[in-house]
Amino acid sequence: MFLAKVPPTGSARRTRLCFAIMTYLVAYFAASVADLVTTKMAIQAGGKEANVYVTDAGSYLAARALLLTGVGGVAMAALFAFGHFYADRVAPIFLEHPITSFGRFYLNPWSRIERSPLHAASYAIAFVALRFLAAGNNICIVVGLKPPIGTAVRAIGYATTQATGFVLVVGTLYLLLAVVLSPLAANVIRRSLRMKY
Repeated sequence: MFLAKVPPTGSARRTRLCFAIMTYLVAYFAASVADLVTTKMAIQAGGKEANVYVTDAGSYLAARALLLTGVGGVAMAALFAFGHFYADRVAPIFLEHPITSFGRFYLNPWSRIERSPLHAASYAIAFVALRFLAAGNNICIVVGLKPPIGTAVRAIGYATTQATGFVLVVGTLYLLLAVVLSPLAANVIRRSLRMKY
């Protein structure tokens, strides 16, 4: 008997997309918990939160941090879903050379649909990595070491403002992670393509 692989139905594709998004959210949740818990530990150890968006007059606002974590989760899951859903639009050359796909700046993802789903997945994955790095930075404080990210934020913040220091350091780190982790995002895109056929 000769058998052929049957393409998944629309319902199967939706199920697989939901599974991929749920898997991403588990990773996001784990990274967020690690960041939030170690932040509290670092503050108890005498550290000071460098993220100006979750502080008020130098005091850490846990409720605001939780709110931003929730909003961030929705935004990052949407980016990941965009990358997964439009995987078939990514040009093969960018899947082979994902880092070079960042060579051209754009604002409208539809104008560069041949690469924007890959970038969306990269940004979503990079955010999870960024939160794990933030947790590592917090652990440095807990164990009595100099926190590299926080130190850089404060150094630039003293020369400018704390908000500027935070945006420059964390924003640059986030963009670098997105580029460096783009091969992982390319693997996610390839996996998504295999699921569609």
